[in-house]
This record gives sequence, C-alpha cells and structure tokens, in this order.
Amino acid sequence: MTLEEAAARLGIGPCHLNVLTSVTHRIDLVRTTGTELAATRAGVEAELAWRATASTGQKLRRLLKDVLAAL
Repeated sequence: MTLEEAAARLGIGPCHLNVLTSVTHRIDLVRTTGTELAATRAGVEAELAWRATASTGQKLRRLLKDVLAAL
C-alpha cells in the first residue's frame, strides 16, 4: 500500500509514519517501480494489532524508546 494509504489506515500523519519507518523500523517498506516506496500490508496490520492490544505501560515505554532513538 502507498505511504499515504498506510498513514490513513493507522490514523496518523505522514510525518509520524516517517518516524515509524525510519527511526523505529516498525513498519517495513518495499521499493516499487522506480523510486517509490510502499508500506507492507503485514507491517501496517501488525502495527494496528499492537496498538489495539498494548497496555498503557507498553505504549509509554515504546514512546520513551522512540524519543531516545530519535535523538
């Protein structure tokens, strides 16, 4: 799926999707024809499943880890 579709499916903006893909590597990207990138459907579905089942503590730990990784 396109990056725009992936962001919409996750309910996030393109910048947040860029962080998930580049800094944290949580959503896999594949190169399509030419120089276009696309998100894998499996990666997006895995992220949705994690968000639906993760506890508040897990989400906070992940946020802290992501912030530290971005520095």
